[in-house]
Amino acid sequence: MGERMGSCRPDAVDKGGTGLVPGTRGADAAGTGWNADLPDDVEPHHAHRIVDCGGYLLDVREPDEWRAGHAPQARHLPLGRLDPEKVPSDVAVVVVCRSGGRSARAAELLRGAGVSVTNLSGGMLAWAEAGLPVLTDDGAPGRVE
Repeated sequence: MGERMGSCRPDAVDKGGTGLVPGTRGADAAGTGWNADLPDDVEPHHAHRIVDCGGYLLDVREPDEWRAGHAPQARHLPLGRLDPEKVPSDVAVVVVCRSGGRSARAAELLRGAGVSVTNLSGGMLAWAEAGLPVLTDDGAPGRVE
């Protein structure tokens, strides 16, 4: 979850609608360092940028889907066990599932609890199709089921 792309400056202009851009960290009114006005949905490369700037990638798929393959930076919490108290509220959160439906529901629930959250449009299917890494827990190449 660290800032892998260098410093994230709060003064940068976001051209991609992500709330963050590579090398930047958007500031919010509360001073947490995160833009609370994230779009409802982001494309895979925008989600990747948010995570690279220290965001939290939350995978709400079922355990068998997770075991088959997930984004390396993701944390797993199935939708059926989602509790906003278990999700950080001091960073931007990107929620992902297989195709975007379950994660959209999760994002809505989290947004209602005050979490700065966005949904990964197209889910892990879109993530993998965009050429972003999918791995198993042991670091082997994974797949999206």
